[in-house]
Amino acid sequence: MEIKNKLKATTISGLSAIAGIMMFTYGAPSKSQSAPANKCEFFEHFDYEGRSFMLHHNHVLTVGTDVQVKHEDARRTRGDYQKFVDPTWKGIISSVKTGSNCVAQMNFPGGNGINVQKDAPRMSGQFNDSAEYVSCYCKN
Repeated sequence: MEIKNKLKATTISGLSAIAGIMMFTYGAPSKSQSAPANKCEFFEHFDYEGRSFMLHHNHVLTVGTDVQVKHEDARRTRGDYQKFVDPTWKGIISSVKTGSNCVAQMNFPGGNGINVQKDAPRMSGQFNDSAEYVSCYCKN
């Protein structure tokens, strides 16, 4: 089931920008399943509990309007990417599932970042509940 959340969405292609609405996918895989192909799923609690949202390939979610996506992340996508803003996810992402062909990138205050290449039921230490923006990149 897909539910539309009224979020600001921007498609970046050269110098053009278009506002839109983001599609979050809920009711996704069970705890034992990974995220579907071409998607990454983020959860508010350890062990894939609580609220969740999915990002598709080349999607970036920031937790505040002042967070800028790093240039190298945008370049890495080799084309268009969509940026979404939702401050309700600030400081609460604690577990991640990745599709078999995807990497979830999580960026933190101070410029630190990690690539999550397989399911991570418990983000540890400084990586738990502190992401400034997250993204999903998949190989087709």
